[in-house]
Amino acid sequence: MKRKLQLLGTSLILGSFSLTAQTTHNIDWNMSTGGAATITIEVGDEIEWTNTEATSHNVVSTHANAPAGFDSGTMGNGDTYAFTFTEPVQFPYVCSFHSATMNGVITVVENVDCMPATDVGVNNITDTSADFFWQASADETNGYTWVVMNQGDDPDTDTPVDSGTEASGVLTANSSVLTAETDYDLYVETDCGNDGNSGNSSAVPFTTDNLGLTQNELEGFKLYPNPASEAINLDAKANIESVSIYNMTSQKVMDYNPSDNMTTVEMNVSNLDKGTYFIEVSAGNKIGVYKFIKK
Repeated sequence: MKRKLQLLGTSLILGSFSLTAQTTHNIDWNMSTGGAATITIEVGDEIEWTNTEATSHNVVSTHANAPAGFDSGTMGNGDTYAFTFTEPVQFPYVCSFHSATMNGVITVVENVDCMPATDVGVNNITDTSADFFWQASADETNGYTWVVMNQGDDPDTDTPVDSGTEASGVLTANSSVLTAETDYDLYVETDCGNDGNSGNSSAVPFTTDNLGLTQNELEGFKLYPNPASEAINLDAKANIESVSIYNMTSQKVMDYNPSDNMTTVEMNVSNLDKGTYFIEVSAGNKIGVYKFIKK
């Protein structure tokens, strides 16, 4: 097994200096990695990718924020690539051989006692309601607080449209007091007990405007992140048979037919124009239609 190690932003002189990663985050790097490729870590943490299938992969980024030296080279089955991050940064990355299905975003934040929730998203939007979800914060002890604001309002000073508090371990919420054809922002905050709160997540915009297609729900289905700039992840209970994306005039702009027996799919939407789209998902001989925002 080959292992390649890179260090960001640090010059090493043998015998005089060393840096040990605070935490190592492991990612199984394969065609089914999906949402696990997007990760938020702290300064000083290391990410280690392991190619867990026979197909060759790599870990690269051409984004301007990508750190110097971030390049695994070609990885065969069982090869690993590790990179330690020593300064705050955010950038997308891919396997250049399979960029449509193997891509994610790395966010490195200053060391904090209360990490925010990640992958905050909105789905199952109707004219008066919406479901919210997020990935857990490792520092959470007392649950999460969420607020829905009229789009552009300040969650720290303005009056929310709706808000709620969820118990420890609960990663979903729902609002059913929304107004049709209205733009909103969702924020989620982590409660870490004696370590305080994380502060609000970045705004996640959504709209209850219902144009063209009508949203239908597949049981247990998730689409995240939403909004998205590079890629979206689709997670269903049944095998995903086909995916189509439509613009707000009901014109089809993208088709994708996953391989057999895939319940998790990652789609590259970086070429789409900014705006609101509908995505039609066929899974288990049922069809769901969801709205997402390309930012």
